[in-house]
Amino acid sequence: MIAFKNWMLALFMAAVMFSVSGPLQVASAGMVSTSEFSMSVKAEEAREYVSSVMARDDFRNELMSMGVAPEEAEKRVQGLSDAEVIALSGKLKNAPAGGDLGGIVGALVLIFLVLLFTDIMGYTNVYKFTR
Repeated sequence: MIAFKNWMLALFMAAVMFSVSGPLQVASAGMVSTSEFSMSVKAEEAREYVSSVMARDDFRNELMSMGVAPEEAEKRVQGLSDAEVIALSGKLKNAPAGGDLGGIVGALVLIFLVLLFTDIMGYTNVYKFTR
């Protein structure tokens, strides 16, 4: 009877040790330069700005008039690199108010077409409908 209790205690302790050590992962740390950090902060702010512009009704209507689905454009913006988003945000901020919105939409359409072409050629894997 005592051997059975020791065996049960050993099994219980093994289960506790496994459950405690199982989900733990090794963490690694590294140095991040100031420029890398500031670039990521700028990119995050730029993504928020571009998303706010794309949420406007006039912008969405302009996209639809050019034959681009606003949802597809939003997906494309999310797929842009940090530098591309910062550049696009700069173009949006410098665009004349109520003016040349077609140039910005044209830039988005150009990005869409370039990525579509590279996806068809097999260099990228962005669109599911190209497979």
